[in-house]
Amino acid sequence: MNVAFLYIAEPYQCYHGASLALALGAYAGVHVVNYYNFPETREHLKRIGRVMGAPEPDMKFLERSFPIKMHEAAKRLDRVKLMLLRQNAEELNQYDAIVATEYTAGFLRKLGVTRPKLILVLHGAGDRLVDDEALMREFDFTLLPGPKVEQYSLQKNLVRPGHYATVGLPRMDVCAAMQQDTPEGLFSNPRPFVLYNAHCKRKLSSLPRFMPALFKGFKGQSRYNLVVAPHIKTFHKSLGMKTRFMKRYNAPTIHVDTQSDRLIDMTYTAHADIYVGDVSSQVYEFLVKPRPCVFLNTTGVEWRNNPHFLHWNLGEVVDRPEEVMPAIMRAQEVHSRYRPLQEKLVKDSLGDPVLGASKRGAAAIIRFMK
Repeated sequence: MNVAFLYIAEPYQCYHGASLALALGAYAGVHVVNYYNFPETREHLKRIGRVMGAPEPDMKFLERSFPIKMHEAAKRLDRVKLMLLRQNAEELNQYDAIVATEYTAGFLRKLGVTRPKLILVLHGAGDRLVDDEALMREFDFTLLPGPKVEQYSLQKNLVRPGHYATVGLPRMDVCAAMQQDTPEGLFSNPRPFVLYNAHCKRKLSSLPRFMPALFKGFKGQSRYNLVVAPHIKTFHKSLGMKTRFMKRYNAPTIHVDTQSDRLIDMTYTAHADIYVGDVSSQVYEFLVKPRPCVFLNTTGVEWRNNPHFLHWNLGEVVDRPEEVMPAIMRAQEVHSRYRPLQEKLVKDSLGDPVLGASKRGAAAIIRFMK
């Protein structure tokens, strides 16, 4: 069986699929090729192979025409995805299965890719409504992270019995294998650190409204350091402007990360003492080890009893910038009231046990392909 793994977005995508590809490739008679879009992804695939104790994976850079290169230079990255799929459709059609970690690959059927089974690996376990989730119906088989997403997907008719498996998040296996060291050298003091993890989409991100208050607040206290680590996609379309803007917030107690591997390999979520965020699903990765959370309601949304904001029940929610520092300062004190629900929702979101999703997912694909 010949299987193509498809990474058409930034390098972070391979952390959601590469360990699954390695587990699948370990089966006799299965050959896996990893197709990637961003040149940097190649080194990340090699890194994952090393930490998982596997041979170097087969990798291939997706072919691209001159017009695609022009769109890439202009940072029109969403348009590039469909153009790449169209240009590489004939080659991809030769495989028995194509495994992708994002919905966009659902367009392959419309581009003439009819032979392979299309397999989707959901790469988030959050609660947010995703605009293009209807594309899940274009896939023949889907790997889901946990019971919460399984129930939602069945209710919305996004999957059907016999064409999905609930296995967990393969990404968790990668990050456990890396056994990240505490991020040393960021600060000149030994204080615990707060992780601020904002969403990448402008209409959802709390950065514009809350970052000035966090900057002022952390400069004026001596209890915590702050790591500002937005989703890495925040910086990929701005031609460097957002990076330069954010870097001005660096200070002795504040580290702004816009490009390091720590943004995508769970170093920060593994070691932070408190999580501050808005609607990123990374909160569930942070809560594998229950810890205090503070959530920022940047748009004033009525979130109570809204399933798309379920994770906001796992910590204090603040509506105004002036409220964020007091909430952070009391987060450890009030954590006990949130911990039981944190433990329950992590199991519902990521499955139980959390580790082993790569092998479970590979076994599910083998069963389906038979």
